[in-house]
Amino acid sequence: MNMKQKLLQLSLCFLVLLSACKKNTTETSSTSGYAVTFEGNGSTSGVPANLTGVTEVTAAQATTPVKTNFRFDGWYKEVALTNLATFPLALTANTTLYAKWTATATYTVTFNTNGGTSISAQSITSGGQAVYPTEPTKTDCVFDGWFSNEGLTQPFLFLTAITSNITLYAKFTQLVTVTFNTNGGTVVATQKVRNNTPVVDRPYNPTKTDFIFSGWYSDAGLTNAFSFSTAITSNITLYAKFVSKFGTAVIGGKSYKTVIVGTQTWMAENLNYDTVTGHFAQPHSDRDSATKYGLWYQWPAANDADTKIAGWHLPSNADWKTLSDFLGGDLVSGGKMKVGGSSGFDALLAGYKDNDANGYDNVGYFWSATVTGLNYYVFYVNSTIELKQTNHPSDNLLSVRLVKD
Repeated sequence: MNMKQKLLQLSLCFLVLLSACKKNTTETSSTSGYAVTFEGNGSTSGVPANLTGVTEVTAAQATTPVKTNFRFDGWYKEVALTNLATFPLALTANTTLYAKWTATATYTVTFNTNGGTSISAQSITSGGQAVYPTEPTKTDCVFDGWFSNEGLTQPFLFLTAITSNITLYAKFTQLVTVTFNTNGGTVVATQKVRNNTPVVDRPYNPTKTDFIFSGWYSDAGLTNAFSFSTAITSNITLYAKFVSKFGTAVIGGKSYKTVIVGTQTWMAENLNYDTVTGHFAQPHSDRDSATKYGLWYQWPAANDADTKIAGWHLPSNADWKTLSDFLGGDLVSGGKMKVGGSSGFDALLAGYKDNDANGYDNVGYFWSATVTGLNYYVFYVNSTIELKQTNHPSDNLLSVRLVKD
């Protein structure tokens, strides 16, 4: 046998041996099978026994485990529990199957309202959230939220997962009462405010006929002015102070009635002052009218009175406008300024004099301190309800009212 034949014979023997080895290997793999592990994920009992040397898992082998307060939702092929295993399950490798659970436990959330209106308890599935209930109420208190501890220091967040029975506690802040005694003025409603906080809504000033509101006081004697920044810690009564809008003042050595209108104090009588430089006259000299109507003045005499009488001055156009605006504007303020009108200004209709006396008991003209060219501004009231403005030459004789500085 030559060398070539020997090599051929050896090659055939090798192929026969290789084929035998492959056949033996295949038979061994299919015979040994695969291992199967069951991961119970916290189960309390019933986890199937692990398997070895199997090529498939049957439904009978993948029995149902138990976990207290949970429902079993099947065996899954991976830790993430995304692919449900169905049986029989053919195997191609060693495998672990994972139990999936859904909580079925419920817990009770109890609401302790600390003396407020009752709130029903809630039954919440484990991991769920309590529902924010209707807020409880309590007499003379304001509700300030739910807390997880009896000491009311830990506010409860309703997004919290419920995993056990809990009690929530209502927090209330006491309200204190602020009563307003208006001393005969218009009524001001009582307020309730949080304890130890200031009055939130300062009330409108009350009104009282022929009086001016002068502020709120904390005592009936009206000696302690009340600050609305003060924290209220108990029920209190505040008292309105009023001052009469009418008064008297010595002006140029004579006593005159005065009246407060808005922020101004005006003479409520016409000026009757004769110690001036310049021409003045007694209105309607055939009558004893100076006491009632005061004197008429040419503008220089009126201006001289302005300089000589301390604390009072001849009103400017701006002063007259402030008065009229407070009384509702020129279209209606004249009626309020006349005798018997609501302002108490009591404008006397003494008329005026140019070449002759005019307008007695029909119109009242009053000088302004404001000058325009050769003429001087004048404000007057007549039988209408308007306050009107015009100009007069300085040598006409008109009435004078002074306003306090």
